[in-house]
Amino acid sequence: MLLFSKHHRLNVIPVVESVNSSVDGFVTQNAVMELLLQSSGLEWLDKIADKQLSVFRFANASKPVLVYSDEIVAYAFGVLSKEKTGVAVIDRKTRRLIGMIQCSDVYLLLDDSSLFSNRKIMSAEEFVKLKNKDDKCSTEHSSESEGQSVPSLRSRVQQPVVTHRRSDTLKQAMENLAASGSSCSFIVDEQGHVEGVVAPRDIISVFSPPCMDSRIDGGTFFSAALEQAGCRVENGQIIRNT
Repeated sequence: MLLFSKHHRLNVIPVVESVNSSVDGFVTQNAVMELLLQSSGLEWLDKIADKQLSVFRFANASKPVLVYSDEIVAYAFGVLSKEKTGVAVIDRKTRRLIGMIQCSDVYLLLDDSSLFSNRKIMSAEEFVKLKNKDDKCSTEHSSESEGQSVPSLRSRVQQPVVTHRRSDTLKQAMENLAASGSSCSFIVDEQGHVEGVVAPRDIISVFSPPCMDSRIDGGTFFSAALEQAGCRVENGQIIRNT
């Protein structure tokens, strides 16, 4: 939680053996959310997670990254490379959300040479539809191959678009993001217009120590723990009360 909160672009943390420095595994942001959700029903988590999304001041809540559906997919990936978060694909006329492009979609370009060759011709909408079609086929193939020891990489990287309303709770966002494995959730209004975006890191930051990136003063688990321990935070440092 500390590392994810401090390093904005860190998505995966390797777990290294201290003896020989070999990598034993990886911790993802979604795995951290799943761990937090195991405390669902406990007061320290529910006190925060049962609040509506509108209460929180997430970094990108009011600054979603958008591309129009008729813009070429190469441009969308260019935007993605700068923002490092999910890019919403919206219809130019209705401005409604029709899909998203995220970092894991780069796999499709590397896997299919024809897609890579047509990246400056194909529209973002065409790419999203192709991706959704491919995802459906991969899901069916995965069901047929149940029991195999090595899952398909393609079936893991393609994820649905996750959306929420500002009236939804933080816990609902946590559950949906953890279940989908998506890199972000878009906040939409009743007409399907994108109003903001929430990433797993935003959610993790809510539960981080106040010296890192806590969004609610005195409202997090660590704030309560510090108070009980007789400590406080000043200028980004933890100080014991005298």
